[in-house]
Amino acid sequence: ALSTPLGFERFFPEPPADQRLKHIGWTAVEWGITNRQGMTYGLLLAAAMLTILPLLRRRPGGKLAGALQGMVIGTPLGVCVNCAAPIAQGMIKGGGRVETALATLVSSPTFNVIVLGIVFTLFPWYLAVLKILAGVFIVLVIVPWLARLAERPGWSRPQPVESRLPGLYVFQKLEAILGTPQLTAE
Repeated sequence: ALSTPLGFERFFPEPPADQRLKHIGWTAVEWGITNRQGMTYGLLLAAAMLTILPLLRRRPGGKLAGALQGMVIGTPLGVCVNCAAPIAQGMIKGGGRVETALATLVSSPTFNVIVLGIVFTLFPWYLAVLKILAGVFIVLVIVPWLARLAERPGWSRPQPVESRLPGLYVFQKLEAILGTPQLTAE
């Protein structure tokens, strides 16, 4: 049995079960301390990606090729989703392709050896194969589609903003609401 609901070791004494708020706070603190080691690993790998990626040449190819590259990077990486998130962010900030970072983010916690061993041990073979096929579909179809969407203005690039004089926007809105004033000669 685990020492805490979300951790492996107990660092602080457990409050009584009838003190619900204290018990929730205790569980959160214990979980945070337990994840400190794993998240440190993820942040160090993210820093490595930030350092290494600007030194590498960007490989040519489409969105599918980038997703395949991310799958090849993420599968042996073997990190959980908590650690894969800062790694993917480090890949993007380091100049990597969006589809490669997203595919790494999905494939690392989905296709690593430990997860596959657990899936094939706990579930019938057809559910395990279904999980793998769903993961491959997400990496090879959904990730390239999301990467195409990320190229649209307002997603990963800022939307172009029209330059205008201060206060002119208010007058344009008033004119649209009230209509253009008609000048008559008397």
